[in-house]
Parts: sequence; structure tokens; C-alpha cells
Amino acid sequence: MQMTENVVLFQGTNTSGDVGLWETNGTTTGTFELASIAGANASGLSPSNLTGFNGEVLFEGKDSSGYGLWVTNGTAAGTQELSASGLTPNDLTVFDGQVLFNGTSGGVSGLWTTNGTAAGTHEVTGSAGLDPSDLTVFSDEVLFNGESGGRYGLWTTDGTTETELTGISGAATTGLGLDPSGITVFDGEALFAGTDTSGKVGLWETDGTGGGTDELIAGTGATGLNPSDLTVFGSEVLFSGVDSSGKVGLWAWDGTTATELAAGTNASGLNPRDMTVYDGEALFNGLDSNGITHGLWAWNGTTATDIAPGLDPSNLAVYNGVVLFSGLDSNGHSELYEWNGTTTTELSSGVGSSTGLAPFDLTAADLTGVVWRNSSTGGVELWNLNSPGGGFTEDDLGTVNSNWQIEGTGNFTGSGADGLVWRNSSTGGVELWNESGPATFTYESLSAVNLSWQIDGTGDFTGTGEDSILWRNASTGGVELWNPKSSGGFTYESLSPVNTNWQIDVTGDFTGNGEDGIVWRNSATGGVELWNSNGSGGFTYESLAPVNASWQIAGTGDFTGTGEDSILWRNSSTGGVELWNPNGSGGFTYESAGSMGTSWSIAGTGDFNGGAADGILWRNSSTGGVELWNSNGAGGFTTESLSSMSASWSVQKVWGS
Repeated sequence: MQMTENVVLFQGTNTSGDVGLWETNGTTTGTFELASIAGANASGLSPSNLTGFNGEVLFEGKDSSGYGLWVTNGTAAGTQELSASGLTPNDLTVFDGQVLFNGTSGGVSGLWTTNGTAAGTHEVTGSAGLDPSDLTVFSDEVLFNGESGGRYGLWTTDGTTETELTGISGAATTGLGLDPSGITVFDGEALFAGTDTSGKVGLWETDGTGGGTDELIAGTGATGLNPSDLTVFGSEVLFSGVDSSGKVGLWAWDGTTATELAAGTNASGLNPRDMTVYDGEALFNGLDSNGITHGLWAWNGTTATDIAPGLDPSNLAVYNGVVLFSGLDSNGHSELYEWNGTTTTELSSGVGSSTGLAPFDLTAADLTGVVWRNSSTGGVELWNLNSPGGGFTEDDLGTVNSNWQIEGTGNFTGSGADGLVWRNSSTGGVELWNESGPATFTYESLSAVNLSWQIDGTGDFTGTGEDSILWRNASTGGVELWNPKSSGGFTYESLSPVNTNWQIDVTGDFTGNGEDGIVWRNSATGGVELWNSNGSGGFTYESLAPVNASWQIAGTGDFTGTGEDSILWRNSSTGGVELWNPNGSGGFTYESAGSMGTSWSIAGTGDFNGGAADGILWRNSSTGGVELWNSNGAGGFTTESLSSMSASWSVQKVWGS
């Protein structure tokens, strides 16, 4: 699920022509350069490969003598170089509490790792000369393109050792070898473009082993399908591919078949690139019917439409319910633009260089906020995570009649911004607050529902990027999903009823495939059952070990930064805390995470420091104290005390969790 995002960092050009580190909040007045950064090259820092990690942003930057690894907390004073120049870091990828990247030492490129400090930045043993690229987290490892003997193959690493996948049937053994690119995780496999023994570049898949790596389709063109820009879109993967006539069109892979969706009407084809999913559509840069002008296009699942001709968009980034991107103005200058689903707006007019701000590598941080409710006044308050650097700012969202309760959060529109789902305890009414900007919402009333039905959770149970609302009937045991429609509103799907001894405790992505599952608990036996989504609106069922009734499920979260959610348990008698971490094979490993006094309760989970892993939010019922356990990415936590809140205020939901 995407989270509320407060700023976007990017590379831009100022009035002197210097290329520096810029920040925007999506407005013209909120777009500015972080100026006078100590140690930056006189012609600018030239930042690239911006990557959020542990409440800060790592990037490649330029000092007086070359490119090194830099870090920023979003201020000029808090921007510094971590490594000596010459490292030229690229392909920065967050994995298991660290950041892996391609780095250079003595003119040789290898696999490097950093924990965000100078002392914790070093080359992984034995990786010199690998020249890794396309690093992609896949289950509990990272796949990448690596060099050996002048050929490029598919490799894997756990952050400590590197292994080439061998015995791949049909892979090229001459020239550059398999040379995998565009590695993209989809439906439990990793897809990529690779070269076969006939020299064609086709679409391949792997399960992370050499024997489980195969070419899916070579393509009918002279040089193959040549897939690029692989982008997960609902239950399929979109990509740019070459057809038998040589046109470069928009294609889709649904797990079984590759289909050309839109070839384009000019001689060279649509030429889609820079694909980004937003509001139930796939946006991309495409070529018009004359084969001359590049515009902003949208694919809605049926039709490709040129929605903003001539803009030549690039660097598309979803941010606070809109899409920011680099586009060409009427003078042919590259400026910062916004698409809100209806119109495009230039944001950087008069900002930066007279020949264009030239925004590049727009990077929005993943953030979490906390929604508070006052039981006496009905007041609603949002604590937004400051990005980067941690801490919170507070937004007053007004007051709401106390009959209305917040039942969940989620991305119900596919816009990339979260919303709140409310329920009226007297009338059964249901209302959505969909975020339309920082701390602003649009309001949508839905059909009232009989009070025997309760909202028991939200989740992306279909892998579409949109969250459904999960309902349970307390009398009959009935289970129902409200699945968002691309046109607004919901479709209703009934699932099999479940004995009322079983309650829905939590939802989460326990397999790392982008689809949420449901955890059930039996109040009589302590039994635990997992419903894992099959991606088609149904579920597979898995029984787990029963647990003593003194232990309760308190939440879920990706506490290790692997992309898989763990189950968080709390012991009501001892205050003990335990994590069930997915083992990648359908089960869990068990980890004790310490304990807290029983006056403290778990109020929520989320990424509270902008890092790669989730933490735990605690509230003290006696003192009103608020505390965070921020994950260190390795199964442990560091503690951070926040401001106390009056007992009349309670945490309703964690925004973005």
C-alpha cells in the first residue's frame, strides 16, 4: 500500500545553470533548491539515484573531485558525503536493513553495502568486477545482472555472498550472455528481458534458481520481443515490446500469454516508456500518430489515449494523489508538471534556470502518519511524519459527530493517496474521506449497511494497487469484500461464511507478492488460520499452530524490510512481544522482540522514520505517553519517545499502514 508522502526530492538546475538538490511539496512556492551544501562541486551537487532509507535519502553526488555516496535529511545543513569521491554509486536498493549498490574502487565495479554511515559503507567480499546492475529484491534475496568472464548473467545475493544462477536452459553463452534487464517481481516469480541462444531478446521468468529460469516468449521480430519498462498493472505486467512488423507497442503478460494491446498508428509504433500506475490507469510517454511528438498517454485497461500531447513526460512520480513529472513547456524547456487525473499544470514557471528547471530523478519518500480521535469533542487530528528526518507535524482535520468511527485506511481510488473509511454506529452509514492533497480530503457517501455487519479490515486482496473493504457478519459468520471499481464506487463479492468462533484479526502481505491475506483467530481453541489471496478474488487456506489465549495478535508489519509482513503478537499477562516472520516457504519463524509494561498497549504499526522497515507505535493508558519502536531492519528495534497526549485522545488508525 502506498503511504502519504510530504515532499519530493529531485535533481534540478538553478538560475546560474548549476545542477543541485531540489525539494518540492507539489506547489510553485514550495519548490526550491537546498543551497550552499558544504563539499558540493562548484557547478552543483548533480544528485542522482535518490533512495529513501531510515528517515533520510541516500544518493550519488558530486564533490570537488568526483562522485561519491551522499546522504540528506532534507536540509542543506543535513546533507553530507559519506564516502570518498570516485565511488560513483548507482542502482541503490534497500534490502534487509541495508542499501546495496554498484560501487567503484580502483576502477573496478563491485557490489557494495551501506547502513547509512561512513563506517558502515564497504564492498561486499568477493564482488569486485561483478559490475552489478538491475538490483531487485525478490523474497529473501536480491537478483541482479552481474559480469563474469566478459558475459553478463543472472546472479543472487543475500547481502553477504553472491552466486550466479547456472544451468539456465536456452540462455545465450556467446556475446554478452543472458544479460538480464528490467527485473520485475510478479505473482511469485521475477520477469526480465534476456538474450537466448538465437540472439533474440525475449521475456523470461525465474523462481530464483537456474533450473527454474525459462524464456516465456522470444518474439517474432528479427531481434526478438525486446521487452522493457516492465510495470505491474493489476493482474498483469505491462511492457514495451516489438511486434512482427517492427513496431514498438504496448504489451501485457497475464501469467500465461503475451498480448500486444496498442501498436500505435505511426510507422515505428507507440514507443511507450516511463510507465507509472496512477488512479487505476497506466500513464506513460508515447509517440503520436505522426511519429514525431511525444505526449502523456494513459491506458485504462481497454484503450490507450494521448491525454497531453507534446509534453514529452519523464520521471513520473506519484505524490499526494497527483503525478509529478518532467515535461516540455511551449518553449521546449524541461519543467516540473503535475497531472491530477484531469488536467496538467506547470509548477516551476519562474523557478530555476531560464532554460528550464530540468527536474530529474523525482523521489517521493514513503511515510506514515497517525490518526487521532478525541472521544469528548469528536476532534480528528493527523500526525504526519516529517520527511525526511523523522518526527511529526500535526494537522487539525476538524470535528466529526461521535456516532461516526474510523474503521480503516487504504488507497480506495488507485490514486496513490490513502483515504479513511468511516462507519456510523447508529445508522450503519459508510463514508470515505479520500485524500486530495496534504491534510485535505474529498468526501464520498456509500450505501448504509445493516449493523450486523462490521468492517474488519482493509487490504489489496487482488494485487491491483487498490484496497478493498473487508466485512464480517457477527450473526451469520458471513464474509464480504467491497472491491473498488475504476469508475468509482465498489463491487460486492461474497466469500464463504466462517464459524463465529473465528474472528478476523489482521490483514497483510505475508508472501511478498503484492496481495494481502487475512489472519483468523479462534477464540475457543486459540487456532490461527491464514487466508492467502490467489489474485483472482479468492483465497487459499493455511492452518498455523494454535497459540495460548494469553497471546493476542496486535498487528502486522514489514519489520525486516523484505517486502513481507510479519504477524505481531503481545502477551496480555507478561507484556511480552513476539514476531512471526514469513520464512518464504509458506510458514513462519518465531522471534522474541522483548517486552513492555502492561500499562503500554500497541496502537499501530508503520514506517515511522521513512526507512525500509516498519516500527511499532505504543501508547501508555496511565500517563498518555507515546513511544515508537523503530525497526533496525534486522529484527530489533530502537526506542523513541514522543509527546504525551491527553487521555481523551486515542489512536484510531495508523495512516499508510
